[in-house]
Amino acid sequence: MNIALIVIFAFLALALFLGIRARRGQDMDLEQWTVGGRGFGTLFVLLLLAGEIYTTFTFLGGSGWAYGEGGPAFYILSYGCLAYVMSYWLLPAIWRYATEHRLHSQSDFFVKKYDSKGLGVFVSLVAVVAMVPYLALPAEGYSISWFVSTVLLTALGFYMWPHYFTSTFSADNERIFRRNAIFLPLYQLVLLFVFFVGFAAMLQVPGLSGERIDESLLLVSREEFGPFVVGLIGATGLLTALVPGSIILMVASTVLAKNVFGALSPSTGERSIGTLASVLVPVVALVSLWFSQQSGQGVVLLLLLGYSLVTQLFPAVIFSLMQNNFVTKWGAAAGIAAGVATVTYVTAAGTAIGDLLPFLPQALADTNIGIVALFINFVVLVAVSFATGGFAVRREQSA
Repeated sequence: MNIALIVIFAFLALALFLGIRARRGQDMDLEQWTVGGRGFGTLFVLLLLAGEIYTTFTFLGGSGWAYGEGGPAFYILSYGCLAYVMSYWLLPAIWRYATEHRLHSQSDFFVKKYDSKGLGVFVSLVAVVAMVPYLALPAEGYSISWFVSTVLLTALGFYMWPHYFTSTFSADNERIFRRNAIFLPLYQLVLLFVFFVGFAAMLQVPGLSGERIDESLLLVSREEFGPFVVGLIGATGLLTALVPGSIILMVASTVLAKNVFGALSPSTGERSIGTLASVLVPVVALVSLWFSQQSGQGVVLLLLLGYSLVTQLFPAVIFSLMQNNFVTKWGAAAGIAAGVATVTYVTAAGTAIGDLLPFLPQALADTNIGIVALFINFVVLVAVSFATGGFAVRREQSA
């Protein structure tokens, strides 16, 4: 057998062994399954978030876009740093509320904040749909406006991913997030080397196009290194898929079991919810595999589609953290629905803002559809909240 394959399978076996052994001595109830007993310290949360953030996308998608698109790939370097700055204030607030109310998922947060199980079900479905392209992981079109709007979109949506959001609940105290906001940007330095590999691959393995640009790192590694080093690179790729992939599958299955099925069948016990969540893991994995085969898109484009969807949760989350939140459950749901519908229509039609509004200058026509959808989301959220008495409630609270 090829030495590279032996190294890869050895790391796979080690990862499986550690995963099985980690369960020993633990009563795997819903609290342990979802948030690890809420006892993780600074280092463990740092590693947990890094393991979820720096995935196969980081290495294959980053180098692939550097190979295929050049400069636009640097948006990947930018948005993480902005997201970490926001996390200094955002995550402690989310953690305090989640800990106080013993929440297990992102959908629990919406249910509790807006007192609406229906909104929780809707958010669950949006979140799972957004995670499918994540899990599956032209010069015109990538202008300055595209770059800026994409950085903004991905920074705002960074912690809206259900698995990032839920990871917040596992921390021991809120100071952990402020410490991590200082150190997590250091991980972004790794991306520079990923880009360098993509640029070098343009010379070593020219001619790649379409989905094949995501293979640039692996192809150049095979040409330049021996089997053992290629095996280590392959094992790294395996772990960057296995670690975040397992967390995403766990979160998606838990959301479907607890916040969708559990909401539709309130009499279902916690043990049954946990069993259903375990059964749904391979189901979600198979759906994601099918989607990846059908999409015909590169890793980065799949990720951006997911971001365009999941970022639609951002306005409702931010307003919910205000002392006097004027947003009603109807406003939150309508805003999210309007944003998701916009992204879905434009994506399904295979069009862009410039095609829908041909009179726009190119600088505006290149704006990321997710940001346009977010603006529509905000307008609808405010209008519907006003129509359903949200502002009147706020005035009463202030008085």
